[in-house]
Amino acid sequence: MARPLKEGLDYYPRKVGIYDDPKVIDLIINCGYTGFVIWDYLIDKIYQNGYFYPWNNRSSPKAIAFKMSGGIEEGQVRETVEMCCRCGLFDGAVLTVCGILTSRGIQRRYCNAAADRRNKEVIADYWLLDESESAGFVKCTLKRVSPPNNPCKSPNNPCKSPSNAIEQSKAKDSRAKQIDIDGDDGYTRAGARESNSDFSDGNNVASDPADPKLTPEYLFTHYFGKRPTEAEVRQCQKLLDIRDHAVLEHAFQRAGVTDNKNLAYVLGILERYTVRGVKSIRDVADDDMRHAAAKK
Repeated sequence: MARPLKEGLDYYPRKVGIYDDPKVIDLIINCGYTGFVIWDYLIDKIYQNGYFYPWNNRSSPKAIAFKMSGGIEEGQVRETVEMCCRCGLFDGAVLTVCGILTSRGIQRRYCNAAADRRNKEVIADYWLLDESESAGFVKCTLKRVSPPNNPCKSPNNPCKSPSNAIEQSKAKDSRAKQIDIDGDDGYTRAGARESNSDFSDGNNVASDPADPKLTPEYLFTHYFGKRPTEAEVRQCQKLLDIRDHAVLEHAFQRAGVTDNKNLAYVLGILERYTVRGVKSIRDVADDDMRHAAAKK
């Protein structure tokens, strides 16, 4: 029987002078040495798993606090993770979109430690490094397996009936024509798609039609003055699928006039909008007016 392929690391390097790292200093100032210990514990869990660690903001902090014990509380874990995203120790965009703790630095150290392995497959959705930084590693997509009791697979499913198959065929042709009309970039003018993501505005249809020109490449080059990486394209595309396009573009525009021209800053803006109930570009204007009035 063949040995199972190993994904995690037995050890990982740590640079000397870590306490002088500006990101670590920022973490300690805001979360104390308790925050540093929590971050260090999570780094260990990440490398045990490979180069990432699945994270659910509702259940994971409680589970980590229970495992660490020693007076560590759930709120401290949650606060530490949020601070790590703000200061760059974790990638906030990947965490928000994919529910994954990782970073470019973590992945670079993983590449160095796993350079001699025969199995060098990495998950494209989580991978932040360019090909030049991870030569020899092969990006693969997540395999999505249908549940064994999926009713869609049942022979008695009414969707399998001949009459319904005709309707599905007509709908498919209609969708194909719509895409031909709107362009080759995959966008249609049917509005936003349904989603259960935390980024969902709560409505299945956006307040304005999907704009065919609005692509990850356009947003990054127009507002940030640079081309997005492959990982940024995937993460931004997910936002385009579930967010009001006008609101998303406005968030990019605001980030573009700051020193934080990155997707993590855009996600921070969108999170604040969600908390304030901002769902459309009209809501953005109303929110700005309330904010300006509060300053007076």
